[in-house]
Amino acid sequence: MSKFLTVVVTMSMFGAFNTLSHQMKINCEEKIPIPHDKVKYKKIDDSSLQLQMVSVLTRHGARCPLSKSSELHEYKCYPSLLQHIKEKGEVMPLQFSKNYLEKEKENAGSTICYPGQLTKKGVQQFEKIGSEFREIYVHQHNLLSHTFKQEEVYLRSTDTPRSQESAQSFFQGLYPKSAVKNQVASLYVLPENHENMYPHPSGCQKLKRLKQEFENYFNANADFRRDNENLNKEVEKAGLKNRGSWGGLYNSIDCKKYAGVKLSEKLTPKLWSDISRASGYEFFIANNSKAVCRLSIGRFVGDFSSLIEKRANSNSPVKFALYSGHDSSIGAFLNAYQAFDYNHPPIASTVVVELYKSDEFRTKKNK
Repeated sequence: MSKFLTVVVTMSMFGAFNTLSHQMKINCEEKIPIPHDKVKYKKIDDSSLQLQMVSVLTRHGARCPLSKSSELHEYKCYPSLLQHIKEKGEVMPLQFSKNYLEKEKENAGSTICYPGQLTKKGVQQFEKIGSEFREIYVHQHNLLSHTFKQEEVYLRSTDTPRSQESAQSFFQGLYPKSAVKNQVASLYVLPENHENMYPHPSGCQKLKRLKQEFENYFNANADFRRDNENLNKEVEKAGLKNRGSWGGLYNSIDCKKYAGVKLSEKLTPKLWSDISRASGYEFFIANNSKAVCRLSIGRFVGDFSSLIEKRANSNSPVKFALYSGHDSSIGAFLNAYQAFDYNHPPIASTVVVELYKSDEFRTKKNK
């Protein structure tokens, strides 16, 4: 009797892996040890294990700020990613959502990026990540076919242009022009009111209430309040402004860093680390209960795991699943497995789940 096990790794940008667990169950309560040493990906050297499937959850690549500002002219974007792909003569694009195509049409001919748009750097990030995955799962593991086969790949994204463009860029790296022959890959996108790849407190009153209760609890803690006040003072000294959440400040700075926009000289590596930690702690607070975890990301964990289970039961030909989301997708997902390391999920961060089959695990009958 064969037995399946999953290996979970997180991959930060450009291929550095951090192993979380060698075996886990797909549920919300499972505790996972978190070693902090990042290592490069290494193929498991065990002939009794056969890789069956890879599931990948990503945060989009480098983007512009979400609000309109005079700084947008400092960011470099493709006015139309679809047009850019055609001009390069690259592979056929994915089937994007209606919302994305309307945004493409609206922005056609513009020389200035729109708020939240994926930058050229973001496109390049995911093209490179995709090509690294090709090296690992096509050439090293021989899991995926060298040429694109629709039945082997499942692609899903939130209905946000930067997430869909990140998925497109990833796909271009995974399957370059020579590996795709006049095919169009399907990209599945749920309507906003049915999306479950990130928490929706505004659409669920119980979730909203529970989140508020946890925030009130932590805000009432004297040590937590003091640390927050001290960090706010350091941020103000650096000429920065916390406009309501550490996550917002983290992302604002991160956008500028990737775009090469000049930052305050007083933003030291330590202060940046402290901001990242404070932002990550916000994610932890927002999802620090089994009830909140189930309401905020439980349906997506169900979607994510069901495809793995179908593959394990030989009911699906899918060998590679990509879910292109946001920092809130990764933060909530890792919180669900109690695997969150209290740091804000960085740009282009990636969580990888590998499904293996072993013929050496057998059940023993009682005599």
